[in-house]
Amino acid sequence: MPLSQKLGPYSLLACAMLVSACGGDSNNNDQGTPTSSAFEICSENITYSIADTNSQLTFIVEHHYAKDKPGSIIANLNQQDSIGKTFLWQQISGPSLELTAVNSQVLAFTPTSNQDYAFKVTVSGDNISIEEMVSITADSADNILRINSDHQMVNRTDASLRIQNINGQVPENISWCMYPSDNNKAFTNVDLSDITRPLFVAPNVDTDQLFSLKATASFDGQTISDDVNLLVTKEKAAPADAYFSYPVARTHAYKHDSPYANQLASCVYSNQFVEPCNIVNVLPFISQDTNPDPIDTIMDRVLVSHDWMAANFEAYLRAQTHNDFVELLQSVTAIVISYDIRPAFYAGYIGAIYLDPEYLWLTSAQRDTINETPDYRSNFGEELNYLSPYRYVKNNDYAGQYIEIGNRTNRTMENMSSNLARLLYHELAHANDYYPQSIHANIQGPTLKEEYQRRYEANAMTSDQLNIRYPLTSTEMYGLAN
Repeated sequence: MPLSQKLGPYSLLACAMLVSACGGDSNNNDQGTPTSSAFEICSENITYSIADTNSQLTFIVEHHYAKDKPGSIIANLNQQDSIGKTFLWQQISGPSLELTAVNSQVLAFTPTSNQDYAFKVTVSGDNISIEEMVSITADSADNILRINSDHQMVNRTDASLRIQNINGQVPENISWCMYPSDNNKAFTNVDLSDITRPLFVAPNVDTDQLFSLKATASFDGQTISDDVNLLVTKEKAAPADAYFSYPVARTHAYKHDSPYANQLASCVYSNQFVEPCNIVNVLPFISQDTNPDPIDTIMDRVLVSHDWMAANFEAYLRAQTHNDFVELLQSVTAIVISYDIRPAFYAGYIGAIYLDPEYLWLTSAQRDTINETPDYRSNFGEELNYLSPYRYVKNNDYAGQYIEIGNRTNRTMENMSSNLARLLYHELAHANDYYPQSIHANIQGPTLKEEYQRRYEANAMTSDQLNIRYPLTSTEMYGLAN
């Protein structure tokens, strides 16, 4: 069957000139990502069940689905890779499930009861239009191991998995292995320093490939295990002068009827992106649109890997009693929210902000879709031999509650808001420093690259004026920075 970085393109100079703050904020305390060899190979093989249809689409289904156990169904186009095609899943019958990756080839879900479930997938693109249905049955099971979660990922990108706690306890004697495959490919840079959360890098594949891992553990005197399926997709190689020199996650416009839906990804988040898009007639600032609802106008510019990210972002904007963020967002061209963005950053030549979805999840199922690879800046301060603790407070208490990721706990919009607000103020300060609304009518273009260079050479940015008026003079601080 045919299913047989992040900021890498930005040099230090580019970080100074093109990506403001290179991510801005970080709330990850991980001390870096030590690497090791690939996963050990399992001693046994894995087999899949194949559900045929009347079209060229088949479904790869698991042999066993159980209540409260993560599972998946994979839509497979025989003899074809998935690049250039779109997938859309819907649940047709059974108790309603939270589906957090409906635009993926891999439908991940957790049955909530031992009943029958049916799903429909629509596949389109490249002269293909297919609609098929598939059904599964979940039964009951005790003391099951649960891995979050089956998913699709592009080749050569970072990834993570996580074993759930059982009744608030971490399973013991955890081990991982990868089932043998005939493609001679393997995950690399495997980090098992936290055995409940392996980190790794997907291989460079020549065609879409399905990989399966197995975790084994002991709990309550029993040996338990679970499998997880990872579909690694083939992507186009990046041109030598691409802004993003490595494959980035597959993304789509949240609003399919947006006037910018067809150009958002190619203009702001693609490894084929070489030159910025025209700021006047292709992707202008949000302030230059005339939609009567300002939040609808903003959502026209949202590009996501998972729809829940945009839905939560929109709900947050509409819940605000002030219009700070609606106003500040007028100085961006797009908002990108994707599972592979960490840390958040602002790109001056593109005019877009890129948000880490860790700031936006509300349910544990949503959190499962986020890559846990640590912020690459996590260990930058080790050689300085000191810590810089900080906290954000409201009414003399922590402004946001930390929720341990091993526990299946949802969070409220209020708890999400405090962390998201500080991130947005930070990144949007960059956007409004580079291109305040007062200059939008006079932008010459043709792209923001030329506009940025003009403003940079003229010291026209607010931050330039701040530095001229109040220059930094501390020798000690310059020494620490060096």
